[in-house]
Amino acid sequence: MFLTQKILASRLRDARQGAGVTQEAVAEALGIPRTAVVQLESGNRSVSTLELTRLADLYRKTVTSLLADESPSDESDALVALFRAASVHGISAPWQKDAERCLAICRAGAQLRRSLGLSSGALPPAYDRPPPTRTMEAVRQGIDAARQERGRLGLGHRPVPDMSDLVNSMGIWATGAVLPDGMSGVFLKDREAGLVILVNFDHPRPRKRFSYAHEYAHAIFDRQSPAVVSWEKDGDAVLETRANAFAAEFLLPEEGVRLFLAALSKGGPAVAEHALQRSTTDSQDVARAQFRVPAGSQRVTFEDAARLAFRYGVAFKTAVYRMKNTGMIGEPEFQSLLSQESLAARYSALLHRDDQPPSGTRDRALVPEVIHLAIEAYRRELISGGKLRDLGRLLDVPGRELVELAEAASG
Repeated sequence: MFLTQKILASRLRDARQGAGVTQEAVAEALGIPRTAVVQLESGNRSVSTLELTRLADLYRKTVTSLLADESPSDESDALVALFRAASVHGISAPWQKDAERCLAICRAGAQLRRSLGLSSGALPPAYDRPPPTRTMEAVRQGIDAARQERGRLGLGHRPVPDMSDLVNSMGIWATGAVLPDGMSGVFLKDREAGLVILVNFDHPRPRKRFSYAHEYAHAIFDRQSPAVVSWEKDGDAVLETRANAFAAEFLLPEEGVRLFLAALSKGGPAVAEHALQRSTTDSQDVARAQFRVPAGSQRVTFEDAARLAFRYGVAFKTAVYRMKNTGMIGEPEFQSLLSQESLAARYSALLHRDDQPPSGTRDRALVPEVIHLAIEAYRRELISGGKLRDLGRLLDVPGRELVELAEAASG
């Protein structure tokens, strides 16, 4: 289609209205009278290259899209689709301006890649599944896809070191952005930038990791949508349930939970039985032996759950729910652990003290392990409170805090 002055004028008017910008604001931005803006949008006045560039910035468009042979649909514009999905208009809120800025950076980066002849990398496969109609169907789809993706990426049951790096390595732009508190993340499919994930920058790190994985699920399941907004209030919706199930299994795989607890000699039966054949013949004579584990040693404590969360970089609640959903703990333990979230937060603070240790200080990987061993030994009455305080001084952690947490774990 040949681009005439009338067609361009119509596009500029539609773009202004879609962005929620008044003609007065346009006149002020261009330094021209409002009547000139009216003439421009009616096709009775030409627009200069400089004016077109300023208008594209003002309307959150690119000059290329305004001059394209085919008129782009609002439904395919990621930013317009985002604001529509978020039920907002105009660009008055700070988060909207930051989302616009992030998308502009992604578009610029994509353009630079194309200019340099660089590949953006192989995108993850699209999982073409029928939309789930029931909660358990959504959960199963999410878990199955997470296991397939872990297998495809060769992750096994290991923790994902950096979720944003992983997503970016697969040709998806991923970054933190200023978003409303109730909005955990956004998935966008943009004509120019490609696939984009934004997560709430102000949320705690474990929550941001979960949001990256959650939006990654939308990228593989809901790629046909120009924008998917993840609101906390919509957590029970089936598509959000599917993305949550994917994120939980991808970040904290069931096999990882089982192996972690097995290494602590927890999560197993209270009585272990071994069957031994008495001879090398085909005799059916079998000797059976039973081994009863020490009382209380199988109980999963808040400290165990906090260590599991620390290892896999997830929130304490996520770890507790994963243990419950994988059958490693029962309902009473589940409720008890949830009620101890404040204790887990205090314990986690000890583990995170060494996240960025000064040069020449102790190996930060040792401290969490020794803290765990100390609390477990105290819980089993193998060391005293005095010894625990001595260890606190050695580890450079508050001894009183260590004792209080150990006593709470023993309760």
